[in-house]
Amino acid sequence: MTLNISFNHSIYPLSFFYDYDSIKIKEYSNKILLPQTILENITHDERIKFPLFFYIKHNERKIYLSVEKFVPDISDIFIPNHIFEQLGIDYGSIRELFIDYKTLKKGSKIVIQPHDIEFFKIKNPKLYFETHIQKSYHCLSQGDIIRLIYGDKFLDYNIIKTEPKINISTLDTDIEVEFEKPINYIEPTIKKKEPTIKKKEHINKFKGLIQFKEKEDCFVPFKGKGNKLGN
Repeated sequence: MTLNISFNHSIYPLSFFYDYDSIKIKEYSNKILLPQTILENITHDERIKFPLFFYIKHNERKIYLSVEKFVPDISDIFIPNHIFEQLGIDYGSIRELFIDYKTLKKGSKIVIQPHDIEFFKIKNPKLYFETHIQKSYHCLSQGDIIRLIYGDKFLDYNIIKTEPKINISTLDTDIEVEFEKPINYIEPTIKKKEPTIKKKEHINKFKGLIQFKEKEDCFVPFKGKGNKLGN
């Protein structure tokens, strides 16, 4: 049985933090701000393994979070707004925040489902995900909804599957990434008229993007092992 330690604190969206402008980019992450007192309480506990990952229990799930920083002059927990909304709690609600003594196992594979077909406009999805997951999501769980910045807006993604465990670390590991069709994707209508060669090639490329195992010569995002996602 895995041991754990917990703390009870009021939780607020990140936007309530007094120096929000300095950390607002973390809205597109699962990184949180914690009181310095939490770090002081666990520093000398030799049972705790690093890196630290915290979680909040919600609907029989564990929502895992990593720490952006411990702040000396706060007594509350501040989390990205999209996670606060997923929890469905009121501002200032007191929740129990847990730490597993045993740190998360390194991930080997994730399956991602974009919410929007806007995903297809990303020029280099491999580089895009490696960059943003490395910076903003040091832990992932099956069932998570993650939010990544995209230009002057954002895109949401469902984490459909994680391997080898339901909860994984993305630090310093090679992770294979696969994509499913976006939630709002609609299959194109097939016309009876034979398309021109140029149009037919376009259709094949489009199918290759969303059905990445269909043919070897199709474009296959993240086929095989991905690059190392380090600190």
